[in-house]
Amino acid sequence: MATPTSRVRAAAGALLVLAVAFYAPLSFTYFWNGHSGPNLQDDVFKLLISPTFAFGHGSGHDVRPDTHEAHFATFASTYVTMWIHSVVGTTALVAGLSQFSERLRRARPGVHRTLGKVFLLCCLGVAATAASYLLQTPATDVFSGRVFEEVLWILAAGTAGLALLAFVSIRRRDLVAHREFATAAFALICSAGWLRLEWMSVSLFWQPGKEMLNLFGIQFAATFLITCSMLYVQKFWKGNRRADSPLATTGALRIAAAVGAPGIVALAVLAATTTDWSAPHAYWFTPGWAPVVVGCFLPYVVHTAWLARMARQAQQRGNGSAAAAWRTYLAGALVAPTTGALAYGFGVLVHGMNTQEAWYMVGYLWGGTLVLAYVAHATVTTRWARRATPTPATAGGELQPA
Repeated sequence: MATPTSRVRAAAGALLVLAVAFYAPLSFTYFWNGHSGPNLQDDVFKLLISPTFAFGHGSGHDVRPDTHEAHFATFASTYVTMWIHSVVGTTALVAGLSQFSERLRRARPGVHRTLGKVFLLCCLGVAATAASYLLQTPATDVFSGRVFEEVLWILAAGTAGLALLAFVSIRRRDLVAHREFATAAFALICSAGWLRLEWMSVSLFWQPGKEMLNLFGIQFAATFLITCSMLYVQKFWKGNRRADSPLATTGALRIAAAVGAPGIVALAVLAATTTDWSAPHAYWFTPGWAPVVVGCFLPYVVHTAWLARMARQAQQRGNGSAAAAWRTYLAGALVAPTTGALAYGFGVLVHGMNTQEAWYMVGYLWGGTLVLAYVAHATVTTRWARRATPTPATAGGELQPA
């Protein structure tokens, strides 16, 4: 008999399959009509949202007043690279989705392993082509500007790093760590598709254009995606992990809170004293306090409170492995304000960003800190740590595929 939890997981799985089925054709054909388009994605969003959204102001097809060219013209010199990026990224998306099929894992373990190798190789390919594009393109020419360029660098590094960790883990026959790293890598591969879904949902009541919606969406993209990974891997924690993680102690949480407190103060002072919310970039609007309240403050408070609640409930149930995980993630959230403040300073001092641009970095680095907490938990509580002795899933003495 299906339990409420199993029904929720089945529904979430069905939604993921539908999302991939929707986005994969758009991604795969993105550059098939050349570097300037239009492409299948444009036609779909013209139908689903509006012609203005697909081809108008802030769409990439409109003419930039600074260069008198469409933004898509910046892909001319990197067209082959970006064509490969879109094809390899779509392959990673589909191959990665197959890894969640328990039926495939049990019935066709060889196929599962092959698709897993394809997924990890494609993750590295996505990161390499993204890096090639960014190295050849000035930051101001990247779609959505300098902030998005920084986000893409972080995303490329994170995807490649997680893929390598997943590969090394399975070579070490550490199934527990492999599953967690591979799950997070897949989550990051879903980031472009997640932004498209955000376009469609937000555009129901606000249509500032793709460029602005990218900036709005990246503030909590990493947080949303890594949270999905947390929720998925939690069903594998019991009996497979050590529960005495040094990152989950009360002392560790106090240290994390102490590290994060200066960041809260710094961000509060910056928000309170900022008077110029104007942005000179031709495609950015002036949302005023929206980057602070909607993109940073409210999501951060709600998500951190939720992590604390999950940790407390796990402790009350006596599930030490789950409590260690949620408390480690909570420690990452508590540190995040300082990470965000440092990101703000980096954007202003190193890249010369204005106040509005820099605020978009704050939200994204909050999510990035949660990703680091996720990775830290996966390493400290598995065979990556010398004292960790997780029990691998076995059948007949053989390690089962991830």
